[in-house]
Amino acid sequence: MHSGIFLAGGGIQDAFDARWSMALARVKETLSEIQKGTLRDTSAPIILLVSGRKKMPGAKANSHSETDRTRMDASQGAQQD
Repeated sequence: MHSGIFLAGGGIQDAFDARWSMALARVKETLSEIQKGTLRDTSAPIILLVSGRKKMPGAKANSHSETDRTRMDASQGAQQD
């Protein structure tokens, strides 16, 4: 069946069979609710965006790159307009 990856990861065949049956039952239930027009779902996707900057080796503390200074100058000029 579809257990190859599960078993390769250290899973047990009986555990896979039980979980696969539950997953198929959920899919069938969802399809049935869609067909009847009774599906209610309150789940929402969660999206996490993380961004950061790494200090370059040898850079002085609180120093800004030429690009950063250009951006800051441009944004300050835009605020004055």
